[in-house]
Amino acid sequence: MSFKMKKIKKTNTLLNLIGLIIIFSLAFLGVYAVQSINLGNNKYKAGKGVYSEETKEYKKEIGILIVGRGGFTGGNDAPNLTDTIILAKINKDKKNVSLLSIQRDLYVNYATNPNEKEGTGKINSVYPHYLGRLKDETQAMHKLAEKVKDITGEETDYFVNVDFAGFKKIIDTLGGVEIDVKESFVDRTYPDGNWGYKTISFKKGLQTMDGEKALEYSRSRHSTSDFDRSLRQQQVIQAVKNKIMSSYTINSPAKVTELYNIFKENIFTDVSINDAITLALDLGLLKENYKFISSNFNDTCWSPTADCEKGGIIYVPNRELFGGAWVSLINGSTANSLSKYDLSRKYSDIVLNYPRLEEEDAKISIFNASKVTGAGVFVNNMKRYGFKFTEKEAVANAPETMEESIIYYNGIDAESDTIQALKKFFKGKFERVSEPKFSTQKAKIEIVIGKDYVKDNSIFNF
Repeated sequence: MSFKMKKIKKTNTLLNLIGLIIIFSLAFLGVYAVQSINLGNNKYKAGKGVYSEETKEYKKEIGILIVGRGGFTGGNDAPNLTDTIILAKINKDKKNVSLLSIQRDLYVNYATNPNEKEGTGKINSVYPHYLGRLKDETQAMHKLAEKVKDITGEETDYFVNVDFAGFKKIIDTLGGVEIDVKESFVDRTYPDGNWGYKTISFKKGLQTMDGEKALEYSRSRHSTSDFDRSLRQQQVIQAVKNKIMSSYTINSPAKVTELYNIFKENIFTDVSINDAITLALDLGLLKENYKFISSNFNDTCWSPTADCEKGGIIYVPNRELFGGAWVSLINGSTANSLSKYDLSRKYSDIVLNYPRLEEEDAKISIFNASKVTGAGVFVNNMKRYGFKFTEKEAVANAPETMEESIIYYNGIDAESDTIQALKKFFKGKFERVSEPKFSTQKAKIEIVIGKDYVKDNSIFNF
């Protein structure tokens, strides 16, 4: 790490930094500053990652790129592949931490500048590609951050690069973590660390996992989908964060010191000590109840007959076009045109900047008042962003034709994330009503498609 540690002074105030900094690295970063700084006697200047020179205020949103590598232990022949890539966005006002996993198989142009000729490959190879060419970890991480911005449209203020060996040590030091396994599964081709494979299995239900078991749970590739895998990784991250913030850790100076040493050896980051403290003091993460919302990219919307799920914005192309490799592309991209990221940017904007959409759970019904068929396509297009629909009335005909499209809403605030997110896709009128206009299923939001959509389908842009 780039900063110097000061003499350790054990105070309760300092121990509180554990949980604060841990959230910013989402269970991989923290603790390195905890027992080395006396906040009562020192002042720190915030860096540009947390302080805006333009507004002269602390930022209310912080973006952190978190990547996990296999490292050099256990016979790993590709130690720098970033098999875990998570973009985290912390929103101070909304008290949310939004996590977006980008699966390792997404096929990309390495370069973000059209004038650069850097080749192509899976996104998990961007970091080692530039590390080999530039011979600099920080520059390589910045190149990966540029590619993530290219895909998501989102800026990152910091990065955290983690060796999975440290991940196991952290969990063992914490005495294990509790994980609620959603579905039982078996993986018969999990790498055994000696160039071979072994069988691992997990039973459904709540259980305590040590570092090795938690890592297997996070990294299993052949048991379920790559998309399930990314959500499991986020589940483990949150479990580690909860354990670190528990009294078991906070009240144990020995645990803090041990964790610090593990972080020091296994984590590379550009978060300065000054910024870590400023983040901790300004956001009040221990005092406030921050909620974590997890999202990923998946292929649930690729089939025309599929029942789309949130994140359904990618597809698996013909492997012959990629030398037999199993890869994924953003919908709209092709083997000859990889960087079609309009859809991924819109999706990332919604899940990272309107995190309460899922929590608000405002059910939608669509009413076709144009008398032209095709309104049903709206449902799947909207589901991939996380919008929810009434069970029996997702799409219906309006009782009468209407010239203008309109969105009616009831029982939900105009400033809600759901309404604000819908404004990204509809440029017409929104009207608040006391009760549903047409819905018999108590829909909170009624999207009425009028005749104007037939003349100008850009009115809706899902």
